[in-house]
Amino acid sequence: MFLAAVLVVTALCTRSGQACMPSNSDGSVTLGETTFVCLVRDNAAYALSKPRADRYSRLTYDQTYEENRDDCQEQLFHIESMGVQSSFRKRYCTEADDGTLLFFPILTAIINVDENGVTDISWDDGCYFTDGSVSESVQTCVANAYGFNTSSPIDSVPAPSQGSDTALTREVCDSEPDGFCDLAVYVAWTGKDSNGNYFGSSGRRFSVFRDYDLQIQYDAMRLFLLNEK
Repeated sequence: MFLAAVLVVTALCTRSGQACMPSNSDGSVTLGETTFVCLVRDNAAYALSKPRADRYSRLTYDQTYEENRDDCQEQLFHIESMGVQSSFRKRYCTEADDGTLLFFPILTAIINVDENGVTDISWDDGCYFTDGSVSESVQTCVANAYGFNTSSPIDSVPAPSQGSDTALTREVCDSEPDGFCDLAVYVAWTGKDSNGNYFGSSGRRFSVFRDYDLQIQYDAMRLFLLNEK
C-alpha cells in the first residue's frame, strides 16, 4: 500500500531553466510516462528526478540528518514540476524556542494536473497524533509554511494544505536506523492526464488514512531502509 518508487538524491545542483520543465516540452503529463519533478533548496539549488507519472514516488536526499543534526541550517525546500512550483516552501528542520532541534523527515507533495498540464502543487501536510510507536513526548506539531520572498513563516496557506507538520526530536532520530531522518518527499498526482485518464496515486498518500497512527509512516521508512541493506 505504501510502497513507492525511490529516487535518491546525493547532491543538489545549480538551478537553471523553467520550473523543472525541459525546453522542448509542451508541459503535458501522461499517465505512466516519464515526467519531471525537482526538489529545490533555497530557490537556488535543485535535484532533478524523472519518475513515471502516477507512480507514487519517494524522493530522498541522503545525509540530510547528519548535515543538520548538531546545527540546523534552516534551509527552505519546495517542489517544482513541468513549469509549476509548490504553493509555499517547507523547512527540513528548525530550532524551537527552548533550543530543541526539530526535524521534518517526511513531506508529501500532490501534483495537480488537468489535460493541459500541471495546474498547481500542494503540500499534503498536517499533524495527526494518535499515539503510535512514537510517543507525544518526543514529537510536536509545528507550523511549517514559508513564502518565496522571505524566510518568515506565512499565516495562511491555500487549501487543502494546513501549513503544519509533525516534527521529530533528535532523540527519536538517533534511536532509529541510519537514514531514517533524512529528508524524504513523497510525490503523488491527482486530476486528469493529457488523454483524459484519471490519476490514482494520490489515493495512496499517508493522510488518506485519517485514523492511522504515525507508526504506519515510520514502519514504511524502516522497511525501506532494511530493504536497502
